[in-house]
Amino acid sequence: MPNTIAAAIEGVDINLIDNEAGNTSRLTIGLDETAAEAALNEFVTAYNSVLGTIDELTAFDAEAGVAGPLLGDSLVRDLQSSLRRELSSALDLENATFTVLAEIGITTTLDGRLEIDSTQAAEAISADFDAVGLLFADESDGIAVRIDALLGRALDDTGTFVLREERLSGRLEDLEDQRAELDARMERVE
Repeated sequence: MPNTIAAAIEGVDINLIDNEAGNTSRLTIGLDETAAEAALNEFVTAYNSVLGTIDELTAFDAEAGVAGPLLGDSLVRDLQSSLRRELSSALDLENATFTVLAEIGITTTLDGRLEIDSTQAAEAISADFDAVGLLFADESDGIAVRIDALLGRALDDTGTFVLREERLSGRLEDLEDQRAELDARMERVE
């Protein structure tokens, strides 16, 4: 049964296995470039998934004459535009190695989706691992930080989508009340 050292290095558990007395072992902790590349691919996939969902909700099928439930909704258009703007905005940090996604191999296609050049992404990660992380996670200006703030303003309990839902629910209740009044009036007239 191995002994584990969990508090020596933050985020790292070291499992000690059998070793003969007098023998030394070397522990090397390195950057996990493969995991970083996977995280970039997951980011691209997640963003494209969001755009796919928006496309479904705002689509119009001309043959069937069926519109998506959010076709023409200004909040959805604004959110989509804001997401694109955040992705294309440069990181505003002095001496930043990478300031835009294109510098690490993530570009936007004509339809607004993201695509990743795996070779360029791997080269960027190898060249400056921390700078790639900073591009996404800088506390004040990282892309992921800005997107999280944007989505928070839209989707939180007091966000624009919740406020819109509450306003529409209130309007629906008003319409139901008006309908009940109209039905009562019609009965009296009858």
